Amino acid sequence: AAWAKDSVLAGRFSEKKLDKRTTFRLPWGQPDDLYYPAWMEGLWSVRARLINYDAPLGLRYVSSGGSDMEMARQSLADQQRRLGVPVDYRLRYFKTKRQHIVEDRLFNLAAREDAYAGRSVTKSVKYSDSPGSTRENAMKRGDGPDDPLLAALLSSKLGVQKIIVTRFEAEEEGADIWRSSQAVRTLLAQGRLNPISVDEEIVTEYSRLSNGSVAGRVR
Repeated sequence: AAWAKDSVLAGRFSEKKLDKRTTFRLPWGQPDDLYYPAWMEGLWSVRARLINYDAPLGLRYVSSGGSDMEMARQSLADQQRRLGVPVDYRLRYFKTKRQHIVEDRLFNLAAREDAYAGRSVTKSVKYSDSPGSTRENAMKRGDGPDDPLLAALLSSKLGVQKIIVTRFEAEEEGADIWRSSQAVRTLLAQGRLNPISVDEEIVTEYSRLSNGSVAGRVR
């Protein structure tokens, strides 16, 4: 069941400037992961298009740009060149041992990494223990050995990333609309360069259509 307050997340798609939400706030006493509606279970063919990319607070907030303004400008330009260009890949959602529908985080991370790189670059991807989300604790509460954790380690030809979900919430609007917000910290290491840490909020909306397909929005 959804547990965010009504319409908390809907407005975050239209607001130009968003208030910064707490980065680290795992929902103690709430679900252990994002639980998706039953109609999301399965393997989905996805066609995604970037429709906007903006930096309303300035270049220093562009992902991976940090304090290097030239890198930030290049990153912004690279993303804006992708506007309207379709990217095809697959995403998987499955039922856990405790009968919750969850994201197959390993499958989906690798799928997105390869799709947006335009080629197969993923070498390996595996779950990693993080505070509040360890395999030992997951097994004790009844999860299966392959059910997702909140952190994963992805190694690719582009570098090594540790992706950690540090906060999440969800809401439903009727039977056919589901929204979520995730705070994600990514630690990226590339060769001999200093590791980069990026914090971002990912807001997602899925709407079930009458023909059985699903329309989505991501910000």
